[in-house]
Amino acid sequence: MFKSKQAAVVELSPECQEALVRLEDDTATLTELLGELIQTQRQIVAAIRAEVPDVVPLGENGQIEVFAEAPPEVFATSQTGGDGGDVRESPFGRAPRSVQIEWLRKVMADGAWYSALTIADHYATDERHRRYMKGALNGRLREMYEDHEVERRDSHTRGAMYEFRLRRAGS
Repeated sequence: MFKSKQAAVVELSPECQEALVRLEDDTATLTELLGELIQTQRQIVAAIRAEVPDVVPLGENGQIEVFAEAPPEVFATSQTGGDGGDVRESPFGRAPRSVQIEWLRKVMADGAWYSALTIADHYATDERHRRYMKGALNGRLREMYEDHEVERRDSHTRGAMYEFRLRRAGS
């Protein structure tokens, strides 16, 4: 009726014991490094907060003024095609979102279906620029879709998930 419970004793090999000691040491080292990383991150955030103003000054009309007239020329990058004759312009360098959206509206004004891949293939100057534009265009087209500015369908282009076109007036 009353049986004594005995625990089985397991003896670990010396290699296993060494591995456990190394694991404990590595864990302690990682914990220290994580603490240092968190401290450095807090210092960086504090330095940034000290340099960035909390209040953005407003223009004469009571709104934030990004540009007085038009965006600087540096935002519209001109690229030349491989033969030197085809000049392509794209704001997907360091232009503000509004400039990029307006450029996309002009590109898509004909009412045809476009994927980020087809636009990037047409306007990019090299493979690196193409990859960058594809990602940036995907983001802008998704935002335009969420804002109901474009329609979306499954893409017929290999490598592209969706195609977009500007919404027609009244739809």
